[in-house]
Amino acid sequence: MIGQFYTKPSYRGKGYGASLLRQLTNQLLATGHEKCGLIADTKNIPSNVVFKKVGYMPIYEQLSVFI
Repeated sequence: MIGQFYTKPSYRGKGYGASLLRQLTNQLLATGHEKCGLIADTKNIPSNVVFKKVGYMPIYEQLSVFI
């Protein structure tokens, strides 16, 4: 589960976030993880566009995590 994914404002819109997320996801899957997920703010449209571009899709509107 990926959380706290952030791109500095000066680097946004250049593809760096999508590239990093794609590489991280591919690495996780290549090393035996069967699934990948991330926690996102549904109101943050620009970040959700990046997540969908990489291949993630919305599953839940809300998720509670207990540790």
